[in-house]
Amino acid sequence: MDLMSALKQFRSAKSFYSDLSVRTIQKSLGSRANGEFVVKKHFVADSEDRFHIHPTMIVAREPFPDSVNRGAHPYPDYPHHLPLSNFPSSVRGQKKAATR
Repeated sequence: MDLMSALKQFRSAKSFYSDLSVRTIQKSLGSRANGEFVVKKHFVADSEDRFHIHPTMIVAREPFPDSVNRGAHPYPDYPHHLPLSNFPSSVRGQKKAATR
């Protein structure tokens, strides 16, 4: 299914993605958002398993606009990260402090 259908299906089942998060996802994935996506239990993934769109963040195997390479921790295969609108602010602060 396409990205918007997958997000809508996951959103209706879980009530997670805010409108701001959906806009961020579309902007950040850009043309990659035109591929096929599947709804998993806890996230939406592209059919090639390069991107995982969780309720609070996007993690990816490869860089994408606005992403930060966090290294191998906590997801060794998905080091590229972008927080979404409901990402915990306490974690955002810890990450900023760690990168200074």
